[in-house]
Amino acid sequence: MSDDNSKNKQSDDEIDESISTTWKIYYEEDNATTVQEKLLVMFYQHLRECFGGCKTVNQAILHAQNVRRIHDLLDPNKDDATFESLLKDGGVLVWRLWARPMLESKKMRPGSVRSYLLSLAKFCVFVFDHVVNKVESFPSIPEDVVQRDGAVASRFKGMCSTVSKEYAHAKWERQMEDEQNAIPTSVIESMMESKKAQEAIGYLTLSYNSKPSESIFLSIRDYLIARLAIENCQRPGPFETATLREFECAKEVDERFVMSVSRHKTSRAAAAPSNHDA
Repeated sequence: MSDDNSKNKQSDDEIDESISTTWKIYYEEDNATTVQEKLLVMFYQHLRECFGGCKTVNQAILHAQNVRRIHDLLDPNKDDATFESLLKDGGVLVWRLWARPMLESKKMRPGSVRSYLLSLAKFCVFVFDHVVNKVESFPSIPEDVVQRDGAVASRFKGMCSTVSKEYAHAKWERQMEDEQNAIPTSVIESMMESKKAQEAIGYLTLSYNSKPSESIFLSIRDYLIARLAIENCQRPGPFETATLREFECAKEVDERFVMSVSRHKTSRAAAAPSNHDA
């Protein structure tokens, strides 16, 4: 199955919804006919389970597709029996032929390059671990390839550190670019006066007395998420995962309510606070 959407301007954490649906069907149906495809399918399944980090469907697809894309670049003639091209010269060809050109041409941001390299490291660890533990139905892989997988995984992680060190300035360049291209405050404020917003406000009033239809519910939901995001000056992630229980447990602070959202991108650090009017 070919990947028709291999453009490199992808998010570190998300993949286009339509692509996600297509690949989800592919990975979950598990109709792989080659060792390479079988390894990618099993890698996806591994990432969805506890030892793989219980990744979401999109995250698991993203990691598997990252491995696929880089390998396709290094092995355009499909000569590999497994993924030997990723391991050549201790993995340094990945840096020379893919990572460095991407960074120097600015076709991909450092954070995205790190994400791809991390996917490769996870994949190598996955192969090595499954062979060592003799996982049932795992494809037969030459012993020398397995040993190289174990060694090269740490090298890909080292490349991640190199990218972070050598391209630390890119973070500030991006911040300055974002500030330069930021939407004016006046435009943001006018969003709440738009036709769509006013319709949603009207729907809110109507929904007090009757159950809203699906389209009305979605309009209200989108309006509330947009308003909370604007008022809190943050991305909508926490608002998309907030629960009714968290909303009900919001505490009043300085005449505003503060809702703590437990499930979000950086949940390990702390709950995400969200402020809204009383």
